[in-house]
Amino acid sequence: MSDEMNVSEEGQVQYQRASSLLSAPDQQIDPGYFLLFQEGTQVGRAFRPAQGGEEHWELFRSYKWPSERNPNVTLRLEYKKQGTSVPVPRDAKEFVAGITSGSTYLHMRAVV
Repeated sequence: MSDEMNVSEEGQVQYQRASSLLSAPDQQIDPGYFLLFQEGTQVGRAFRPAQGGEEHWELFRSYKWPSERNPNVTLRLEYKKQGTSVPVPRDAKEFVAGITSGSTYLHMRAVV
């Protein structure tokens, strides 16, 4: 599964989902572990537990924030499952423990 988020020069976000079904309407990603890519380079990772309304994102220093300097940014999410060559965290605690120095950590919770 692959998702893309595009930010135009006007700052408008266009979010394209490879899968049209979200687990919960207030979440950005489905449960699981994702690698984040910009221009073919891994720039972060994201994790959403199967239970609970929260997401954890780690953006590496190489992540390009949408700005006047980077007006058109595409973010590609690549889903990874257990048993692949990429180690997949079992839970949020394990994900957070793996955050590297210098990265930006985002912890998002659904507000009802």
